[in-house]
Amino acid sequence: MKMVCNIFLALDRGYVLQNAQVSSIWDMGLELFRQHILEEVVVENRCVDGLLMMIEKERSGETIDRSLVKSLLRMLSSLQIYHKVFEN
Repeated sequence: MKMVCNIFLALDRGYVLQNAQVSSIWDMGLELFRQHILEEVVVENRCVDGLLMMIEKERSGETIDRSLVKSLLRMLSSLQIYHKVFEN
C-alpha cells in the first residue's frame, strides 16, 4: 500500500487536496482492504482466532512474536474494526 501511495503522491497532493469529496489513495486502499479482505467472515475469524491463540500462549508462559501481535492489533485499530471483533 505504501508503494502505491508513493507512486501517486503527486496526485494525492494536487487533485485530492483540491477536491474535498475525493478520498486519498491511502484512505481508499484501507477501505478496499477492509471491505474485500477483512470483512470476509472466514478471514476475520482466522485473524481473530490466531491473535487469541497467541495471547493465550503467552499467558501460559510460551514465547510469542509480540511485534506480530502488536502489528495485527494496530492494523485492526487503523481499519476501525478492532472494536467490532474484540469488544462486541
